[in-house]
Amino acid sequence: NTLSTILGGLFFMALYFLLRRAGKIWWAWAGGLVATAITVMLLLSPVLIEPLFNDFEPVPEGEVRDAILEMAAEADIPEDRIFVFDGSRQSNNFTANVSGIGGSARIAISDVALGEASLDEVKAVTGHEIGHYVLGHVFRQIIVLSVLAVIVFFLTARTYPFFAHAFGSKAAIELLEQAIDLDPDYSQALGLYATILAWRTIQHWEPMEPTLQTARKASDRALLADSNDPWASIGRGYVSIVAREGDAAIINYGRAVDLSPNFAYARALLGVANAYAGNADLSLVHIKKAIALSPRDTFIDKFYLYLSIAEFQAGHYEASATAAEKAIQLKPGHPSSHMFRTAAFALAGDAASASFALGEFLELVPHAKASEIQKTVLFYQAEDRKRFADGMRKAGLSE
Repeated sequence: NTLSTILGGLFFMALYFLLRRAGKIWWAWAGGLVATAITVMLLLSPVLIEPLFNDFEPVPEGEVRDAILEMAAEADIPEDRIFVFDGSRQSNNFTANVSGIGGSARIAISDVALGEASLDEVKAVTGHEIGHYVLGHVFRQIIVLSVLAVIVFFLTARTYPFFAHAFGSKAAIELLEQAIDLDPDYSQALGLYATILAWRTIQHWEPMEPTLQTARKASDRALLADSNDPWASIGRGYVSIVAREGDAAIINYGRAVDLSPNFAYARALLGVANAYAGNADLSLVHIKKAIALSPRDTFIDKFYLYLSIAEFQAGHYEASATAAEKAIQLKPGHPSSHMFRTAAFALAGDAASASFALGEFLELVPHAKASEIQKTVLFYQAEDRKRFADGMRKAGLSE
């Protein structure tokens, strides 16, 4: 059990690493990892792991050995590859297995065969296992399970945006509404509620005007309930940034940072507010500090999106695309990251990467139009919005 726990832990650590690092094709790498694990367990575990828990010795002379040798000869398994192990330590039932490939193939039978089991039982069970080996059932099992794993991971990757939309932030909104119903002056819940609502409009998941109006009312209530709660200022700042209300977002995010200087999310938001306002150098300072403060933050994918936005505003298009790709690796289903990656690649002159990025963006937002993006992207200055939309047009997005 201890070894299983350790190996299982290592497997899931490797799977999580692939989810974080392999980007959009994580499902293929994860399928390969599962195939490797299945192969090791089915082919190598009897040879490498089982000897750690049981002693394996040659089968002693007698009718059991003679019967197994006869069956092994028909399967081309050498007689020096037939073993008995002390399986009676774990069970009084007779067990056998045939493992390995080619010259490493071996037969292992439990020592129950030498005592309690009848010769007919030994021949039946061992013959059954040899049959699996001869017919290649183990390899078929490896192939089938590996293919199923790839299919499951692929479907997970493809359906993630839908479920993230349906059960992610939307489910959080429902929980926050319940919390606010229980305590109408719960400033943190009101601020977070306003933040999520405003954020969902950016993702094109909610209609802009009515949703933003609801978010504004919630943020106003949060500030009235407790103006010293950083989340109240963050909620109001998010509404301001989506509404392009000039310096209001910077003021509110700045207040959140003043209230809690090491609140990395507040500092990252202060950075992106400066980026949208045109203060590229200052925005980069705040966002990079946020990443340094909390490199494993719950919102770290957004930190890299904000870094992409700041680099884009500064005209550092290759750096913008790199930061957007990092954001996508961390959270593949957010349209904004795909959108900034597309425009940045296009303006950096990498037409092939821009075209590929546009295709992935359109999978998330199929009806996106360059003219609509120019209206809704959150840069305050008209020339910055046009520059961004021109990047999307250059990538191939229709008007």
